[in-house]
Amino acid sequence: MNPTRENVLEIIKMETHNSGVNTAFECSGSPTAMEQALKAIKGRNLFESGTVVSIGLQTEPFQAEYWNLREGWLTVSGDHIRFDLLQIIKLMEAGRFDLSSSITHHISLPDIDEGVDLVESRKEHVERVVIDMEKS
Repeated sequence: MNPTRENVLEIIKMETHNSGVNTAFECSGSPTAMEQALKAIKGRNLFESGTVVSIGLQTEPFQAEYWNLREGWLTVSGDHIRFDLLQIIKLMEAGRFDLSSSITHHISLPDIDEGVDLVESRKEHVERVVIDMEKS
């Protein structure tokens, strides 16, 4: 979903009969999209919490209610654990999740330091940098 073209929270509300989602993947790095992802997950307590997986590089602050974080309503993963990555790969293989439009740069493995510098420098718009093994 694209929050600049659609009311994401309304769509989720309608599709889930007001329950929210188990997992929200935030891919853009936009603070607004992260805030919407946090609002989209379900959970009234630690045992019903949803998960927000931050795939996009968050370069600006976003806001979340402290009590939601403290009581375990939200789990945010920016350092992806193996389980998160396997979930993303399975969704992509099933055609349910497409990151290709967010790839802004391809680099070769020997140029990985330049890729890291590119992301950290913030001199240009970077959404996703892919290491292209065929370029090596």
